[in-house]
Amino acid sequence: MPSPYALTQPAAAPPGFGPPGHGLGFPPPPAGPPQPVPDFVAADRVCGIVVDGSGVCLQLLDEEAEFTWSEIGAVRHERTRRGRGLRISVDLHDGTSYLCEIDGRRAARVEEWAAGLDRALARFLPA
Repeated sequence: MPSPYALTQPAAAPPGFGPPGHGLGFPPPPAGPPQPVPDFVAADRVCGIVVDGSGVCLQLLDEEAEFTWSEIGAVRHERTRRGRGLRISVDLHDGTSYLCEIDGRRAARVEEWAAGLDRALARFLPA
């Protein structure tokens, strides 16, 4: 008769439970190359802008317009609504312009955005 105090083997965990099976607790390698981190992001509930090494992306609700640096002639911005909004214009070499107006709600936030956008543009867009 086995002792009631004898050690028993734990039941095998069902698939998907328990420690990961890829060894030594290291995370699995990434599936692809890491995504670039944007240099500048500003958005409200309706509009947004992302600036990174590949170019500028303007967003309006569910629509996006992406422009590479080689397409862009100029990016201009101005404060609106007593400094609480930021209007951004992306002007392409072919003469078309795309506008985006972002509600910052506070003038201090819009000042931050304007300074960050200036830094990003100075890095990627020649003067």
